[in-house]
Amino acid sequence: MVKIKNPCSLLNERMRQKEKLEKAKKFAVGIAVISAIGVTVCVMMATEKGMEMHRMCRRKALDAVENAKETIKDKADAINKAADKTAKSASNVINEIDKKADDLHENLNDGYHAVKKDIAETAGNISHNLKKDEK
Repeated sequence: MVKIKNPCSLLNERMRQKEKLEKAKKFAVGIAVISAIGVTVCVMMATEKGMEMHRMCRRKALDAVENAKETIKDKADAINKAADKTAKSASNVINEIDKKADDLHENLNDGYHAVKKDIAETAGNISHNLKKDEK
């Protein structure tokens, strides 16, 4: 017999994955904000001679924001793939349960009719034997 996971837990898995995606987005926004603050501080502190430092800070902040975007995109793709896989798995389990339930219903129905036929035949045989014995 195949061990079947609870279909509700499979469907809830997708919800948990969406929550993780939201947390990743918030984290990336936080990194972007911190990077922007860093750039602003660098600009305020840079003197004419420190413009090279300003450019370097700006470049690093923009790189950090770009890396955060890529990380979010990668995590979102991974979560979506996992969610799709989970949804397909849940659908397969539900379909398998439906098929087994249909098979069980058919087997019970066949068994019921076989027993009903046997009882009718036995009752007919008994009745025939009783009538035979009376003669």
